[in-house]
Amino acid sequence: MVSLHFVLEWLLRKKIPEVFPAGLAATIPHSIRINVLPKMLVVSLMIGTIPVSIISYITLSQIHAVEAGRQSITSFLSQMPGVIGFLLGLAVVVAAGLSVFVAHSISCPLTDLRVAMDRIRQGDLDVRIPVLLNDEIGNVSDGFNRMVAGLRERDFIRDTFGSYLSPHVVAEILASPQGMNLSGELREVTVLVSDLRGFTPLVAAVDPAIVVRILNLYLERMVRIILRHQGTIDEFTGDGILAFFGAPHRIADSQWQAIRCAMEMRRAMPELNEDLMRTIPDLGQLPLSIRPPDRTPGTSSPVLPLKMGIAINCGNLIVGNIGCEERKKYGAVGTPINMAFRMEKKAGPGEIIISPDVHSRIAGRVQTVSVPEVALAGFPEPVTLFKVMGESL
Repeated sequence: MVSLHFVLEWLLRKKIPEVFPAGLAATIPHSIRINVLPKMLVVSLMIGTIPVSIISYITLSQIHAVEAGRQSITSFLSQMPGVIGFLLGLAVVVAAGLSVFVAHSISCPLTDLRVAMDRIRQGDLDVRIPVLLNDEIGNVSDGFNRMVAGLRERDFIRDTFGSYLSPHVVAEILASPQGMNLSGELREVTVLVSDLRGFTPLVAAVDPAIVVRILNLYLERMVRIILRHQGTIDEFTGDGILAFFGAPHRIADSQWQAIRCAMEMRRAMPELNEDLMRTIPDLGQLPLSIRPPDRTPGTSSPVLPLKMGIAINCGNLIVGNIGCEERKKYGAVGTPINMAFRMEKKAGPGEIIISPDVHSRIAGRVQTVSVPEVALAGFPEPVTLFKVMGESL
């Protein structure tokens, strides 16, 4: 019976996953559950006791027959070696077969588990191992599949959050159990604010689908550049971008990173305008009433080329999770942000404006032109701003 059980188990290994594709074999109620320990004990006892018992029984029976005169001693001595040899050979064959089936029933699931773990180590989370038994091995296999499903869900959450939050913020939230606590700290941060020029009349006059396509192409390029320079995107304000350098991860030279990021963003605009004309031919049919005042003569579109203004400021900000238990947001609070938004309004198309604090930190690295006595709304004293012309030679 035990041999028949292992033979049937071996034959059903390929059929069980077809009948239970979701791995429910380990959770079927009211089913006979043969755990590994009883299975091993039964096989060990059978291998160790049954052959000895059979040989002992036959030998003792023949001895009693000789003593009772039913068999001669010569016949006993001539028959017993063959009988014992046959029984020992049969016992060895049965024991070897049972051992192979038992080892196979344990090693195969473990081999599948090892192969699956190697695939996970290589980044493949689509792996799934078949649940063939309802014993401890089946429970381990089912638990492994649940673990992999949890890893897939975690990656899905991380990728989904990464579309709405900065990857740096998502990584910090997932890495720390306290990552979502409502708390903050005072830290020196560099703030970058950018905004497209002449985009408001475009929104009012163009089909919303075209506006969204323009914004998506523009933001896709700018976001890649910002992330490449270790920036954290706090929010999109329509066609505007607010980004931090130095939070949540500290950056030793955040002002220089922000300057380099802004210059790369500016250099990316001509290619972006070419891509917009190539992918959105309708731009060439827009009404002249929304033509921006600085449009380059001879361009085929009344709204192209798109240009943006950028402002960069730095200072101490309170950064952290802001909001309430129902709705949280990683952000920053402080006067340097307000000043950066005011500065951005003073930046002309294609200009990068930096504050005196930023200029003092990167002096000598870039060529600048000072703009003295600039009045900023909400600030009592005028300030001297600086236009970034390019890197110093």
